[in-house]
Amino acid sequence: MEKSLNEYPLEYQNQILREVLFTFFPFTFEDMQDYESNIDFKILSKNQYVNWNEEILIKFKDKWDWEAIQTNPLIIAYNNLAVLFPEIAGLPAVKCKCENQLSACNRAKICYIEYNDELMKKDMKNPNHIHFTHWVNFLIEESYINSENLSYYLLYDTVIEDGNTYNTESINPENVEKNNNQINREDVPF
Repeated sequence: MEKSLNEYPLEYQNQILREVLFTFFPFTFEDMQDYESNIDFKILSKNQYVNWNEEILIKFKDKWDWEAIQTNPLIIAYNNLAVLFPEIAGLPAVKCKCENQLSACNRAKICYIEYNDELMKKDMKNPNHIHFTHWVNFLIEESYINSENLSYYLLYDTVIEDGNTYNTESINPENVEKNNNQINREDVPF
């Protein structure tokens, strides 16, 4: 059984929380500017929930993990990195797929979007804390963690209670059945 994150030291809990945020939170350009000194841009480079655009890529170009940027399917589907950053050696040229039929695309913004299915399937969850990752991802998706309260998680040593600390093996099936039998089916509105 997976050990609850709350059983680890607070510093470690905070580190894992930040890693999950940098991987799954849809940071805006303004968020990145506001918390620039608190963001791990190496991890953020993998984030598939950011609305990646030229402004973001250019502004923080010295902070990115370029290997992660080149394999982030939402960056390479929309942005021609070789045109945007000609000074960075090794960035692959993008094939031209539009009506111009050039040998390589010469636009910074790719006009023909094609997602790399293999990269999209890549699992970004922390293998040591899958339940916690799901829990924080749920909090992000439901907007419990949002741009308005992001500072609370990035500027302070914040810990989120692991929402998955219960032990399902300890649930007695007889008690569950007993509770189900006590429900008056006519009172249930659906």
